[in-house]
Amino acid sequence: MRSFGDDRETTLNIRSARSTFLGVNPPYYFLEKFELAARSKINRISKQLIRYAYRFHPLFLIRLMFSNPKETSEQQLGHYLKRFGYFVAIGKPGEKIVTPGASRLYVTDEEWKQTVLDLMGESELVVLQPSRTDGVWWEVEQVFSKAAPGKILLCMVNYFGFQNDYENFKARMEALHPDRPALPNSIGNERRIVFLGFSENWEPRQYTLQNYWSISWLFRGTTANLAKTLKPFMENRKAENPAS
Repeated sequence: MRSFGDDRETTLNIRSARSTFLGVNPPYYFLEKFELAARSKINRISKQLIRYAYRFHPLFLIRLMFSNPKETSEQQLGHYLKRFGYFVAIGKPGEKIVTPGASRLYVTDEEWKQTVLDLMGESELVVLQPSRTDGVWWEVEQVFSKAAPGKILLCMVNYFGFQNDYENFKARMEALHPDRPALPNSIGNERRIVFLGFSENWEPRQYTLQNYWSISWLFRGTTANLAKTLKPFMENRKAENPAS
């Protein structure tokens, strides 16, 4: 579950000159270098232009030929989670080119909420990527009201470097369930992207993103080592839910 605005946008890859040189991530770090406001219109347009030009990077084209792109957080999570089962998401209404990553279900405005509830009930794992927009908040409410805590995994990529946005999210979560343990205080200030899982009594567990050695980025097509990052989460889940 995610905001449609995140499609083709968010990534777990490191933003650096090295990752750009190895064909892993567009040179978005230029925008940070020139201090273009992260969520301004000029920033969004600049990112689109950079992403388009980057499509001609020879190493990226080679991986694309072998159907091995891992640009976005959805693609990266999908590549890891598909070893455990189907990775499914609701598709953006009206999109003519399917967003790569999860398998898509396309439903009407009248059907989507019930479809989300049905999928949530059937799934072994619910992956949620919250954002600062209200569009995803209904899904947040449903997940934390109806899903078992051990099957919830939060990808907090949208709050990386945005502590104020994270504090707003944290405050809304505490207002929604004031009787549960509080979320960590400073995820937006962490030096790396964070994932959150939960124990049976809703105690949050923080998993900091681990990265592959840079020499392997060229072959893997990503910097994010999700197998290592989420290994403790999967082990905790198996220990607390032996039948899953």
